[in-house]
Amino acid sequence: MHKYIFNEKGFGQILTFLVLISPIVMILSLITVLGEYWFRDSALDNANKQFVASICKKGSTNIDITIDSYIDDLNSILGSDNYNIKMQGKINNKDFEETNLNFLIGKDLGRNNSRQDTIGVYVESKELALINNVVKVPLGWFTYKKGDADIRYSSIYKGEIEPWLDE
Repeated sequence: MHKYIFNEKGFGQILTFLVLISPIVMILSLITVLGEYWFRDSALDNANKQFVASICKKGSTNIDITIDSYIDDLNSILGSDNYNIKMQGKINNKDFEETNLNFLIGKDLGRNNSRQDTIGVYVESKELALINNVVKVPLGWFTYKKGDADIRYSSIYKGEIEPWLDE
């Protein structure tokens, strides 16, 4: 075995194998992490969209259950306490920006002739996405650089709250 590997022909075959297999492995790993990124990012979009749509449709009704369900969804998608949430919008003609979802509990959410409540929720993962580690490998054409910004899972949705309120 030793004489086949270290002779001129055997070394060339091993070197060729290594040179050809490296890009194939890297491309396959890139495809894998891209798939994981798109799957998790779209799941986060769906959870965020469902939360905002639920609040817009139901207003204050069962808001504590809606918030608990949303937090469970975020924990299953991004991991426990691995995300930052920022809400902003307008309640009773007053702008708000809040990071605590429980801020909505006890608020009278809706609309009438003199007001239209709105809500927007932005979620971003604290940890970097897996693809961030793969695409930032410095291998010439294989490098991704978009202002050297880190790639994270994120989602933003906004909506107008629909239930009609008494004046």
